[in-house]
Amino acid sequence: MKRRFRDPVILGLIWLGSGFCDRIWFALDHSVPAWDQADYLTGSLNYWQALQHPEWFSGEWWSSFWAISSKVPPLTYIIAAMVQQLFGTGPELATIALVLCSGVLIASVYGLGLVLFNRRVGLWAAGLVMLLPGLYRYRLEFLLDYPLTTVVSLCFWSLTVWWSLGTAKTPLSQTKVRQGWLWGLGFGVCLGLALLVKQTAIFFLFVPIAWAGVRVLWQRQWQRLAQLISGLLVSVLLFGPWYRINWLLILTSGKRATIDSAIAEGDPALNTLDAWVYYWKILPYLISWPLLLIPIVGLLIYGLKYGLKQSAIAKSNNLPSPHPPIWSLTWLGVFIVGGYLLCSLNINKDARYILPLVPVLSLFLAYGLTCWTNRWGKPMRWSTVGLATVLMMLNLFPLGGRGLTQLLSPRVQHFPYLGQPWPHPKVIAEIIKTQPYLRSNLGVLPSTPDINQHNFNYYGALANFQVYGRQVGTQAKQVKQDMRSLSWFLTKTGAQGSIPESQAAIVQAVEQGTEFELHQTWELPDASQLKLYHKRQPPIAVKPLSIKPVGDQSSIKPTSFNSNASLAKRPRYANSTTLTSNSRVKLDQVTVPEKSPAGVPVPVTYQWTGSWEQLQSGIVILTWQPVDLFAKRGLLAKVGKLKVNKLKVVRVRAASALPKAWPFGQGSTETNLQPSTETNLQPSTETNLQPSTETNLQPSTETNLQPSTETNLQPSTETNLQPSTDTNLQPSTHGWLHDHGIAMGELHSSQLPPANAEFEVIERMAMFPPADIPAGSYTLKATYLNRQTRETYPIQVPTVTLTIDPAATPIAAPELDLITQMRILSTNLPKGLNGLEPVFEETARINQYDPIQDYLEQADLALSYRLELEPNNLDLAYALALSRVLQQDVEGAIAALKRVTQLDPQNPYAHAYLAFVYLYDWDGKNGENALKPALTINPTIPELQALSGIAALMQGNVFKAWSVIQGLEL
Repeated sequence: MKRRFRDPVILGLIWLGSGFCDRIWFALDHSVPAWDQADYLTGSLNYWQALQHPEWFSGEWWSSFWAISSKVPPLTYIIAAMVQQLFGTGPELATIALVLCSGVLIASVYGLGLVLFNRRVGLWAAGLVMLLPGLYRYRLEFLLDYPLTTVVSLCFWSLTVWWSLGTAKTPLSQTKVRQGWLWGLGFGVCLGLALLVKQTAIFFLFVPIAWAGVRVLWQRQWQRLAQLISGLLVSVLLFGPWYRINWLLILTSGKRATIDSAIAEGDPALNTLDAWVYYWKILPYLISWPLLLIPIVGLLIYGLKYGLKQSAIAKSNNLPSPHPPIWSLTWLGVFIVGGYLLCSLNINKDARYILPLVPVLSLFLAYGLTCWTNRWGKPMRWSTVGLATVLMMLNLFPLGGRGLTQLLSPRVQHFPYLGQPWPHPKVIAEIIKTQPYLRSNLGVLPSTPDINQHNFNYYGALANFQVYGRQVGTQAKQVKQDMRSLSWFLTKTGAQGSIPESQAAIVQAVEQGTEFELHQTWELPDASQLKLYHKRQPPIAVKPLSIKPVGDQSSIKPTSFNSNASLAKRPRYANSTTLTSNSRVKLDQVTVPEKSPAGVPVPVTYQWTGSWEQLQSGIVILTWQPVDLFAKRGLLAKVGKLKVNKLKVVRVRAASALPKAWPFGQGSTETNLQPSTETNLQPSTETNLQPSTETNLQPSTETNLQPSTETNLQPSTETNLQPSTDTNLQPSTHGWLHDHGIAMGELHSSQLPPANAEFEVIERMAMFPPADIPAGSYTLKATYLNRQTRETYPIQVPTVTLTIDPAATPIAAPELDLITQMRILSTNLPKGLNGLEPVFEETARINQYDPIQDYLEQADLALSYRLELEPNNLDLAYALALSRVLQQDVEGAIAALKRVTQLDPQNPYAHAYLAFVYLYDWDGKNGENALKPALTINPTIPELQALSGIAALMQGNVFKAWSVIQGLEL
């Protein structure tokens, strides 16, 4: 074999051998992924879905793409998504990405050995890196740490090559100069990739980068410094887009991922010795005693004997090294010591967090093995590697030898699970079978490695993203709301895992209460029992009127990604001219109480029929307004009323004749195009489509939205939603809104129903008449809005009347829909920081109930439509701004907040919100301009001063920023 092919073949055999071992392990393993593993696998499916229909040249698509994973850098997900595109989806197939990581890791370690020592050290290090317990243990888990180890090693190799090119004392040749630029830029690419795997990559690379930078600066090697800086700039081009979009969530989630986790796990405090020797104590477990001691003995006996000079050792191996061993070992020491100290500085500690140091340690070990020369050299090296291979096999497979592994390689045993399969796919299939046309949200109450919200969420994603898993009941004050907001719950007997104290209360309420019934049980491999509970009367019911129900969907692949278009550039609304009356959505029945007081949730049931496409795409714009407004226009027909147990049920088929539509004007240059009067979408001032800010969703503090007294959805009466007198509001009218997506946007089917198939959707919901509306009779007006085409048409409503009577007895109602809750929360925004605290606390809760946060897009579309008709409605403007901020739609949020500042110009917080969004988008100039009115109105607000300093800093005005910070009034 030719020498130039010898090393690649050896490296290839090492890679194939390790990959073959890993695939055997996965073939035997029947376990389910634990918390983090399942979460990361779900992330890979999210990107798999996004890459089904990429739009490479669309900036909006890229923004949505980077926002899919808002807290965890997405490169591992993207690579795993590409692998699953080739081999199929599933936990064992996604881990093929880790085999690819092994190949890159082997090549990187070999490259480091070749640059710093010689090819023999490189080959031995490449072999050892597959036999180190810390690495083979975690390459069998779908976590970020093994990919991080791979890309950090790749990055350190490229930096080492670049660094070694400038160590010659003679002037650099043109060839080396060109190589320096190539390797410098290559290092930048690798650094960008490393930071797209995990932020902690900088812990391991910061010290070597700083070391190299200071050295070239000290030696005045300006061209080398330019190469290094250019590489860093290239890295910014790679990792910058993701961090630019998600930087705020990264910062806000950092405390939970570090400090909170460290406290929960009992990690040692930084002011203790244990915090700094934690990783030193576990080092033997990551390497194993034979691989640690034998190379160290060789290094001590032979290396120190020759003073770590190249001559004796290199000559005995007949392999000259490019650098003196002391130089190479020093460079490796810079990496290891720097990485160790910065990792120890992180209060949250785990063995896998220091994994990127292990491949570099393998170079020390390989060099130590090659220090065994003469007759002891070859036997010692091969016996050490042979023993390490045996220990790996005994630690990974149930072959016996427990005593040997406990003695020489303890605490890394990781056998495949060979028992009975866990029932996760069966649970998901049962939910889909029961509700084949709905997206379901499953409340998972236990939290063990095998039964937790993350792995049920993952198996639901494998089933076409039709079932999601969420952990609820974590706070005692939210238990009642959690129960009322979900239709499915999982409980289990036996060990419950890491759960809060409130978990027992919600388990008892689900299992012993009357609201849920036991749907099915499964016997678990750990001898406990898994119980699936379903709400006796689900809030949404769907049934086909002309086709057979959909069967088991658990094997269907996920559908393609539907990215949110920029909400600031959505087309204007137009009346439908393409739909026949038979294909339009009809409102067949509305059920409401006869009477209800204002300021409390009121139960309401809507029954819709229509084609699947129209129902799934439908947003219904519902306005409950005084009956006399309809009576004046002659639109209230006289029909019989049927009273059943104090409820009035009215069932009328919608008429086929609808008003003639006007054409949909795509691409109009007008900024405030109003529909033609023929469409009946432009109500006169007598109608109730323009409620004033005095009455629109402004409940008093006495109002109780939820049965639970702990709910925090009520804005106080101190909330001032009144715009200044300059805003020219519409005349005051009274009523309330109940806009929402049909079936709350939960319609979902893995198989497209036949064309023209009719479905019936029943919604059992609650609406919220504001506390300050006048007593009297109210009726419903409805408009259909298609979320894809933005086409609209009026919906004929059965005659229905609800009387608001202060003396009436409140009737038990379901939980308010999420859009109504969000709109009520938005009334807190004018209060500033004090108002934001309940907004974000409650938003975190209600986001659990809609795993894809589709309610925000529904609210966005409905509020945008209403603001076309009521451009001066301040309540709607605040609600729209909140929905867009929560969607991270920067362009849309800026447009909405500009409207808010126009309608509420004397509120400094309105201007502060606009400035904050500009700063979030790294636009310091516009952020500063947006703050000027706020600082004029009230310059003493500390938050405004802080934003002003940040705006100055973003523009590079360090002195102004420092001046602002110095004068900050806290």
